[in-house]
Amino acid sequence: MWRRTALMLVLCGSSCGGETAKCQPNDHTACMEGVVYWLDSCGDQGAIADTCDCGCSADLTRCESCSCTPDCAGKVCGDNGCGGSCGACDGGQTCDATGQCTGCTPSCTGRVCGGNGCGGSCGACDGGQTCDATGQCTGGSTSVMAVNCTVPYVLDAAQTGSMGYMAGHFGDLVQQYCITGVVDAVDVTAAPEKMYYGQHDAGTTVSLVQTSMSAGLTPQYSVKIDMDPDSAVTTGASWTVGIGGLGATEAIAGLLKYQGTASVCLYAVGVAGTLTFTDVTNVTATEGGAFHVTGSFELGNPWDVTDFCSNTPAALPCCVR
Repeated sequence: MWRRTALMLVLCGSSCGGETAKCQPNDHTACMEGVVYWLDSCGDQGAIADTCDCGCSADLTRCESCSCTPDCAGKVCGDNGCGGSCGACDGGQTCDATGQCTGCTPSCTGRVCGGNGCGGSCGACDGGQTCDATGQCTGGSTSVMAVNCTVPYVLDAAQTGSMGYMAGHFGDLVQQYCITGVVDAVDVTAAPEKMYYGQHDAGTTVSLVQTSMSAGLTPQYSVKIDMDPDSAVTTGASWTVGIGGLGATEAIAGLLKYQGTASVCLYAVGVAGTLTFTDVTNVTATEGGAFHVTGSFELGNPWDVTDFCSNTPAALPCCVR
């Protein structure tokens, strides 16, 4: 009892009049986190007495005198220039550089990875890939195909539609291993049977196709390169492999995976590379013509290319990877 009475005397002084005396309001002040509060004679916190522009004094009883002039003109939040605050924003809002509270709208338009502008994420890249500044996954899924092909005779679409016609009339086109490479552990030159040919489609496109066959002669994968127009195929011509339109000096390449014998899906797509033509003769004819093409191109996952797989035709969907 003595210790409690002594403590009351320290806090209250003679005004308490004993343990049962009433505490006197607004007896003294205390400063906490930039706000000065009234305390009663018993030490209980009361109303706010002042707010500090420059923080609490060293003895925590009042506001510190400012050595600068606070400035909150036109601001509803943020720093007042003297270590104090101009206000706080409601939940879900942030204070911008001008001292205004603003809401944030996440945006992932055209992005598959990286930040959404509001502290969230638009997605993560697969192992081995990195997210570039445009929000695209790059690296990790690219493989290089080497091309060194001699086409002794360019076939038209009707001829290439019949493998029997090819084998019977152009046996020298069978068993040519001229496009080589590995994609996701798939060696496009590892199967026992290959058939490679050039063709015209009765229009202007020249296609180079190499088909991998299983031991039972069932198609597994095909590498296909389309070029248009064929009038640009001349000795020394250099063609760029990439995604986009099919015009002069442009080529589109892809790796097709067979899903049974009647349907295929796009397993990989050409994203970069160069092909050079030599020894070109009569290649503008609907039938006939010959050339030698060398170079290389990179194949990447078509799902890594923004909106690419959503625009492929129904007959050639992107493979589920």
